Amino acid sequence: MSTTKGLAPPELLGAAQSQETDGYRRLTWSYDGSCLIAQSASHKLQTSILPSPCTVSSPPQPLPLSTALSSSSTLRSFVPWPYFTLTEPSTTLLLHSSTHMPIQLIRAFPFASHPNHPPPPTATYPLILPHSEAFLPAHALTFTHHGAGILAAIGREGGGLAAFDVTRSGEGPAHWARWPRNWRGVEMARDGAMSGMRGIGASVRVSFEGLAAVGTLRGCVGLYGGEGWGEGVAAWGLEGEGEGGRVTQVEWSGCGRYLYVGEGKSDGVRVYDVRVEGRLLGMLVGRGRTSNLVQEFAVERTESGEKVWAGGMDGCVRVWEDCHSVNGKMEPSEEFRLHEDPVTSIVFDSGFTRLATCSAAERGQQEERQGEADIKETERDPMIKIYSNVQRCTSNVKQDDEDENT
Repeated sequence: MSTTKGLAPPELLGAAQSQETDGYRRLTWSYDGSCLIAQSASHKLQTSILPSPCTVSSPPQPLPLSTALSSSSTLRSFVPWPYFTLTEPSTTLLLHSSTHMPIQLIRAFPFASHPNHPPPPTATYPLILPHSEAFLPAHALTFTHHGAGILAAIGREGGGLAAFDVTRSGEGPAHWARWPRNWRGVEMARDGAMSGMRGIGASVRVSFEGLAAVGTLRGCVGLYGGEGWGEGVAAWGLEGEGEGGRVTQVEWSGCGRYLYVGEGKSDGVRVYDVRVEGRLLGMLVGRGRTSNLVQEFAVERTESGEKVWAGGMDGCVRVWEDCHSVNGKMEPSEEFRLHEDPVTSIVFDSGFTRLATCSAAERGQQEERQGEADIKETERDPMIKIYSNVQRCTSNVKQDDEDENT
């Protein structure tokens, strides 16, 4: 593991070996921090219950993986139940969307009580085209605050943002903000019409202020009030420097004033001030991304501001500090090599003391990987890893000492 500026790198706590030779696309924590949920490149959902305590050891602690979903349909998106708590089995739920199926709420450990076959979904939320009765997949999912609603970003039939009531299983969206199909250019929407929106919704996030941000693969960003259940507020297109043009991720700052936007095949992350109709403050550049492979970034909130962590094609994770002060271009202040393959996702637990990463092989490497059957599994670089955020843990220890001395 390499680092710059002599800063303490994250310490490896655990790693998961898997038969998924082409790696993982996405990773997330459960609400209580007890589990990791991963989406493999072969469209499986896998869960891992973390050992307790999870401490630094050599070799790192193994992380067992179990399958939560394995289907012939293409998995488009997933999100864990916002109150997922391992000690309360009724809350260990996952929401997912796959092609040719309704959105489903399933158990994270389906084979625990049904060894031979998984139980039926706990709830379903269909999104159906009236004229064809075909299911529309959601390319991005999220829960509203307190878990009362579901937001689904849609990519077909003009696209849009659909909102479901969690308590109404089997029913379609209670609210659907559709995007116009006859789009003729990106401009600020007028009177809440969101006339600038088009394309497949690739990411949706809700701020603590109640604004829902949606990014599309046509390079559009839109804001909706009422946690996505209200009218459109603003819409704009990507402009200025940057080669991507495809929004693959949106993330809110803790204060809800700034929006971080990631693009496909772009070396930077854009930072917008949403108080001024999506004013571009600048770009966090140098992340080492040169492919259309989706590579998610994470926002760490600290007492002195916010840090953005993003993985690159070279297996390195780079960090930008004090991102709200960006004016133009900002280079990363830290760099750590955590994987041998491209880093596809990096996520923090709720206390920002642990970070989990996953990686995936590039398309050109997948056939090569499949021919490595003679290589022992333990000799491959693990594609899921958990690290201790050393600087954050040290800061917390110092704060505890100061509290004891006062």
